[in-house]
Amino acid sequence: MANKVQPVPGTMPADVRIIRQFPEDPLKTLPEVSQRPLPFSPGVCLTKKKMEKLGLLENEFLWPEERWLVAHMLWLNKKGLAWEETEKEKFKDDYFLPVKIPVQEHMPWAWKTLPIPSGIHEKVISLIRKKVDSRVYELSYSSYHHQWFTVANKDGNVCIVYVIFQKYDNYIIYFS
Repeated sequence: MANKVQPVPGTMPADVRIIRQFPEDPLKTLPEVSQRPLPFSPGVCLTKKKMEKLGLLENEFLWPEERWLVAHMLWLNKKGLAWEETEKEKFKDDYFLPVKIPVQEHMPWAWKTLPIPSGIHEKVISLIRKKVDSRVYELSYSSYHHQWFTVANKDGNVCIVYVIFQKYDNYIIYFS
């Protein structure tokens, strides 16, 4: 109650229920794992540099055979790994429909975004374009937007930080 957000009793509208669907059995498309995997050999997607960054091959906790098994499983599922912004995507709508959150009638809000430092402006624009191109971000003409700011990393890249702990609506609907 610190933010004066008060739940309102209501019924769950049928069009906002989250429905999980399986158009196909995902277990049938899993690749078969070898019981005796060979030592890691780099490929196009899963390179030696990426494996070194994960620190898996140097892990002292696992036995060498276990390290090879994990590396083999990563190699088999390489299409499910996203190393770059352009490789990231969202869940397919075949499995999860877009989530709708019911709210009471209220005044639309918008939190002002903090200014982007001029030294990293082009990098931030490039990062946002990559996220839109890879469908991590979607174009929206909504009255709402949350606050965010950017941070320059040590490696020269930029990172977007989202401010999510703010008062969004005066009322939310709860379901019992």
